[in-house]
Amino acid sequence: MEKILNHRDRYICSVPSSEQVKEKFNDFLSQLDKLNRQSYDQLSQDAEKIQNQKDKIADLKDKLLIGEKEKKSLEKELLSQAELLEELNTEKTHTIAENIEIESRKNQMKPKKNTSSDDQIFERERTKLMYYRMLTNIKWDYQDVRTSIRGVVTNRKDYTQKFHYDNDDEKIEEKLWEEIEKCADFDPKKDSPPH
Repeated sequence: MEKILNHRDRYICSVPSSEQVKEKFNDFLSQLDKLNRQSYDQLSQDAEKIQNQKDKIADLKDKLLIGEKEKKSLEKELLSQAELLEELNTEKTHTIAENIEIESRKNQMKPKKNTSSDDQIFERERTKLMYYRMLTNIKWDYQDVRTSIRGVVTNRKDYTQKFHYDNDDEKIEEKLWEEIEKCADFDPKKDSPPH
């Protein structure tokens, strides 16, 4: 029994008192509290980092959506530009072929050297034109030949008359010959020149 009592005393001595247990327990609680605060602070920081990352991800998603829309828009524009380029290439090819054909026609139509008979005909026609001008005394005004005929009839002495006829007029030739006749018959004593 003594052995048992010795054992008991020895173990009772090794068991701390209740105050020591309380003190150790309080130390343990304070360390646990400190760890909890540190864990809470760490969790808050981690939560803030996670939120920042989520915000960045949301921004990147928005940018990605905008980028995809821009990409689709640019793809549409590229497609329309490619179609336009294809049309322009077709038109260019057509224009080049047309230019080659026109150049070929132009080369075929180049004037050939005049022969001596051609020169004689040209000289005869020039002489006729000179005599015709001297006979009619008409000075032509070539400003608006497509829509009207203009000019001046004169006898180179005392009679000068302007004329102007539309191309639609059917009696232009008759009217011109009348003006030429007036010029040839003009007598300053009988008639006064029209103004």
